[in-house]
Amino acid sequence: MTKLLSTLLLLCATVFAQSQELEIGIWKDGKKTQRFLIHSESDMEWKVDDGVTHTVPSKSSTYFTLEKGRVRLSTAKKTIGHFSKVELVNKAGDIHFNMKSLKPERKESIYSASLAVTVASGSLHLVNSFFDIDSYIAGVVESESGKEQGLEFYKVQSVISRTYALSNIRRHEHEGFNLCDQVHCQVFHGVSRHSDLIPEAAKETKDQVLVDTEIELITASFHSNCGGHTVNSEEVWSKALPYLRGKRDTFCLDGKHSHWEATILKSSWENYLSDQFSVNSNSGLVNPYTYVQPERDEFFLSADLGIERKLLRHKWRLQSTFFNVRDVGEELKVVGRGFGHGVGLCQEGAMNMANKGFKYDEIMLFYYTDVHLTHRSVIDFFRDN
Repeated sequence: MTKLLSTLLLLCATVFAQSQELEIGIWKDGKKTQRFLIHSESDMEWKVDDGVTHTVPSKSSTYFTLEKGRVRLSTAKKTIGHFSKVELVNKAGDIHFNMKSLKPERKESIYSASLAVTVASGSLHLVNSFFDIDSYIAGVVESESGKEQGLEFYKVQSVISRTYALSNIRRHEHEGFNLCDQVHCQVFHGVSRHSDLIPEAAKETKDQVLVDTEIELITASFHSNCGGHTVNSEEVWSKALPYLRGKRDTFCLDGKHSHWEATILKSSWENYLSDQFSVNSNSGLVNPYTYVQPERDEFFLSADLGIERKLLRHKWRLQSTFFNVRDVGEELKVVGRGFGHGVGLCQEGAMNMANKGFKYDEIMLFYYTDVHLTHRSVIDFFRDN
């Protein structure tokens, strides 16, 4: 543990970070939600427009339907009414409830804390609010990394997910919530329920975040597998960040997503390069059918042609931009490494490091350059001083 880290953690004994409500937009997958139901083992109180509450008994279902531009609230036996807003009264945040989308159909999930339902853009608009951010973090950790890992890796994922959430807390502010539940922010499919280690990891790392040398929250990006080398942030996004530097990573090379192959028709490949970049085999300057990338590079063939590999990845739905191309007749064989954008922490590499005995802070400091693990209250302390 560095001297600076020790000092920052010592300050946390006297500096207290205020609780911050976190609002998550649910089912933001682009499909317009028209009808869903909620089922709970507890009584549920729903507050509507005029402040009146309606109680739905335990083990009963509550239905929400978009009808004539309002939220129709009903049970299996009766319609309660049509409202502009329906909100779950759950001050303690301890009620768990099953939510199932009926139109369109989605997989049923379990949620907790508070829920508000309104109408926006021809769809039911759901916002899940948390006063305890770690309840949300535990759900993210399970959604992003599964239920098969150990405590040390879950600590890693808890810290970077908390850091990412807090550093992007205004991302959907114009839509009336903080973060969505999709990969655009962080995947969130409800409460953690498959491993006791996940909420334990969120609790043991409570309020811990990663900051840069200016004591600002970092963009704690992560991906599945880097294929042996992570990427500088500016190779994927427009901004160069000093803590998101590409580096060699041997820990992920045996991961299940470390290698992949794809086959593409040569004619389709050439037509795309010709139409978009005026590159073809007749130019005599380049060979678009053979390409070797010994280490990660930003451009395909050469920087002068301006063909960014991320465009090829998007066009052909490749698992990563870390690939070679080989001519095999009428087709091209694309042989690649890794899965995801490659910036920041490599999850499969971090999992392997944890299995080898590395501690969660050591793992994060390996993937992020010149960062510090600290209590979130320290950020406010330095801002005020």
